[in-house]
Amino acid sequence: MRILTWNCGGAFRRKFQLLEPFNADVLIIQECEDPTTSAPDYRAWAGEHHWIGALPFKGLGIFSRNGASLKRLSWPDAGASFFLPVLVDEYIQLVGVWTQTAEAPAERYVGQLGQYLVANRERLNRRTIMAGDFNSSTTLDKPKARWTHGQCALDLAADGLVSLYHHTTGEEHGRETCPTFYLHRDRAKPFHIDYAFVHRSMIPEGGPDFSIGDPQQWLGHSDHLPLVFDL
Repeated sequence: MRILTWNCGGAFRRKFQLLEPFNADVLIIQECEDPTTSAPDYRAWAGEHHWIGALPFKGLGIFSRNGASLKRLSWPDAGASFFLPVLVDEYIQLVGVWTQTAEAPAERYVGQLGQYLVANRERLNRRTIMAGDFNSSTTLDKPKARWTHGQCALDLAADGLVSLYHHTTGEEHGRETCPTFYLHRDRAKPFHIDYAFVHRSMIPEGGPDFSIGDPQQWLGHSDHLPLVFDL
């Protein structure tokens, strides 16, 4: 199964065709429109999907391609709106992630991830994948913060979920050599804030087929690069 996650930077109705060459079975897209209220060609392309969002033009969607089935799961969101859990092919628990800013510092970005993990800890198992725009990195952690990316990564690892990028490269969190995001699309301001956390039991022997898009190709479309992986 091939899974792709990408923060498209909006206007996905004009960008979805860019992803067709990947031939992904499931796509997790941040900052996309609700297909039911958008352009007819995008609505037709979306097919089976689940979407959440406060505004019809900016939300989080999970889309099925190549016949993969999707069923929405009823997991508590712990007050964090943009976590979308679905059951793929009646087996894989896939959680689409797009953390947000908030007024209270403890509830911003990684704070939402921390709260979501606490609320759903017992649901994480050998069939779980969490992937998307986490908007967090150990390079952005605050020493006295209630929630940090470093601690969340350790908590996920304790439940068997590891970042495919770090598993594949052997790099440590915060020492990534390949960014996934460029602030204001500026090549001088790179960050690694998009992830695919997968249970170790799902990772093929010899490692997964995992890649991050080329900034030269993708920065013309978004400040984020797509992540693609096969399991």
